[in-house]
Amino acid sequence: MAPRQIRADELSELIGCIYEIALAADGWDPLLERTTRLFAGTATVFFVQDRHQSGLQFSRLWGLPETALMEFESRFAPLDVGIDTLLAQPPGSVITDESTPREIYRSSEIFNDFRRRWSAERYLACDVFRDERRFGILAIQATGSRAPFSSTEAAAMLRLLPHLRRAVQIRTQLSQMNAHQSVLEELVDGLLVGVVLLNECAQVIYANAAARRIDQLHDGLRIARGQLLAGSPADDRALRHAIGAALGTSSSTHSKESGVLALRRPSGARPFTILVSPGPGLDSPSPLRIASAVMLIGDPDARLESGPDLTAQLYGLTPAQAHLANSLAAGESLETYAGTRKVALSTARWTMKQVLAKTGTRRQADLVRLLLTGPGGVVKL
Repeated sequence: MAPRQIRADELSELIGCIYEIALAADGWDPLLERTTRLFAGTATVFFVQDRHQSGLQFSRLWGLPETALMEFESRFAPLDVGIDTLLAQPPGSVITDESTPREIYRSSEIFNDFRRRWSAERYLACDVFRDERRFGILAIQATGSRAPFSSTEAAAMLRLLPHLRRAVQIRTQLSQMNAHQSVLEELVDGLLVGVVLLNECAQVIYANAAARRIDQLHDGLRIARGQLLAGSPADDRALRHAIGAALGTSSSTHSKESGVLALRRPSGARPFTILVSPGPGLDSPSPLRIASAVMLIGDPDARLESGPDLTAQLYGLTPAQAHLANSLAAGESLETYAGTRKVALSTARWTMKQVLAKTGTRRQADLVRLLLTGPGGVVKL
């Protein structure tokens, strides 16, 4: 089968399709299908391979069963003389099956045991990118009955190559950003402190797990229809003022400033401590720059749930010392701990001195602050 002529408008439309993969991870199948049809092939594959590891880091295939890609990855990728030929060329090169000497290609295992069986004897391939560790290759496959890929088709692929490279770079950057955001959200969700992000209209745009638990308590602070509400009119006015000051919309201030307040709880539990601060500017590298204001909510009655085993590992404590440290961090007094554990108060005091010495703290308050602000001061990770 002779190759079809590729028109300029078809190439331009394909370039537009290329950039769709930059914005959406599910754009690969339409792109590969369109590429296959435009170059009169039967299948197209894109894959990324690590030079120092077996297997493919990333792969997408259209036109052949997934079993073909699995077979290539598990057995034939290291044997592909086409890859060797391509990587021996300058970066950004385009080759065909005829770029490898015929006697080498036709006698190779990749040709006889893989390509002939899958009717993919001919190919047009380019390295989309390569560095010291990885390379990414796009390859159009075709049957042996097809005419060899022409120099005109190779030139068309060269026109596509810069766009492919840029689209893959953008896709990679977006994927990394999404991964970083996911990690950040998991870390923020694990904090013992409630974190609430507010937009310029004082609407809640994010609340971490601790803030959501506080909302579910219905005990002096809640989120209703995207708004933060305190448990009493007086506290609610104070909360509105603090948020307004952070947003720079309070009538008593012309600049953004942080506000600190305590919100009483109908249950009689110790008040929530609130810090409302202006959000970082749009030009800030902080991941919180989407927020116009950031609220931190401290719950003095929140329990440290990292467990005594983790506390013992972090600070080199014995099990008994770790239990005492966690009990104090949870708000228990030394007397209550001694009664609960059925030990003498003098023993609890002696254990307390050992904990202070091992953690490098002088007072119980310093110890509690260390436990709540250290890596163990999380609810769950």
